[in-house]
Amino acid sequence: MNAWGSKLLRSDRARHAGALRDMLRTPVIVDVADHDSADAVAMAVAATGREQLRQDEAESKFPHGHHRGLRRVDDALLASLSEPVTAGGALELAEELGAIDTPRIHVHGVQGGAGTSSLAVHLALALAHCLFQDATPVSLVDADPDSVGLDLLCGWEGVPGRRVGERSIGGHKGGDIPVEGWPVAPGGTGLRFRSRRLDAVGGRPEPNADLVVDYPAPGIADYPRAGVVVVDRGRVDPMADVRGVVPAGQAEAHSAATDTPSPAARAADLVVCVSRPTVAGVHALGRCLAELDAADVPAVGVLREEAGLETPIALRQMLGRLPVELWPWDGAIAAEPLDGCSGEASVNDLQFGLRILGHLPGASEWGRARDVDC
Repeated sequence: MNAWGSKLLRSDRARHAGALRDMLRTPVIVDVADHDSADAVAMAVAATGREQLRQDEAESKFPHGHHRGLRRVDDALLASLSEPVTAGGALELAEELGAIDTPRIHVHGVQGGAGTSSLAVHLALALAHCLFQDATPVSLVDADPDSVGLDLLCGWEGVPGRRVGERSIGGHKGGDIPVEGWPVAPGGTGLRFRSRRLDAVGGRPEPNADLVVDYPAPGIADYPRAGVVVVDRGRVDPMADVRGVVPAGQAEAHSAATDTPSPAARAADLVVCVSRPTVAGVHALGRCLAELDAADVPAVGVLREEAGLETPIALRQMLGRLPVELWPWDGAIAAEPLDGCSGEASVNDLQFGLRILGHLPGASEWGRARDVDC
């Protein structure tokens, strides 16, 4: 039984896990000049179970610029392999591509009280349940500068007053952290948890300020190196995160100039914006999604429906064709919030998680077409 009393059957998990793996196994664009190398690349891509597309095919299949979010194999990537792709480098390339994508998902609250932190926890738990049998780690990062802490919200602290992860990571200096060193949330799903507001050495809370800066100070816990990551960003403006991302070349130059590790300068693969179904909330959500779309950032809006009320059709029409999902009110969750969460997900969580990830570039057609029956 999960925290809200709904039983999650093994068959439910298996069905959703299969759909999620298909959704994250996005196509690969191949643009290689040499025919022999192209044949070796085709074998490497086939080994991962992914579909291979030419540039024109990708633009046709994923219009409106969505093809830019797909993995790409070109001559520059082949040149970076330790061996030629025709002489052993194909295995390295297949490992580089991976069997599934490992996106970073940022959850932002457009309005206060919309349930941003709750959605981040539910989404992370759903993904952890679906990928539990795989070798793909799932991590939840508390990066909300105004939050009391997701570990306290969920009742995950092992000792009253001691934060999760307070003494689990030590001696790390900047950059990404090996995910194996992250503390595991309760529930047996293997979900890793970390608060970016805790100092990596002593567990001291960082000042209440936006930590998304160009070059994080050494000692601050950053994002994991591998796996799927869900980040709770609270009320931080999504466009501030977009502007704060450092291009790889600049990050490397800064690292060389300051003799410090290169920070994780990776943008979100999908931004989730949460709001309430009010005129002000819908207007703010529409403006936020339009700004992200203009910046070519994949995003989806979520309207947290009110208790016993359906979102009026007029409010939905205000958003036009913008990508928006409805998050229905759940009376059981409202009666017993995340406090004391056992670290399990419900069938509704899995279903909602699949709908959200269906908005990843290259996965949208799966998200629309594969609504798993429960």
